[in-house]
Amino acid sequence: MGDIIKFVAGLFLIAFLLVFTLPLLWLVWKLFVWLFGGFLFFTGSIWFIIFIIAIIVIIIMALN
Repeated sequence: MGDIIKFVAGLFLIAFLLVFTLPLLWLVWKLFVWLFGGFLFFTGSIWFIIFIIAIIVIIIMALN
């Protein structure tokens, strides 16, 4: 039962953080593209996705 509660709490924490961080990351992304004029746009999008995955992995590791 404790593992289920821990899992649900982890999912809630991930969802809660993504709700608040994704709009901020979107804003930073738009400002970055505006500042550099789209330079490194395609390689930057890969790093953006990796950054989101890294946040989720860090939260999951912290719960264990």
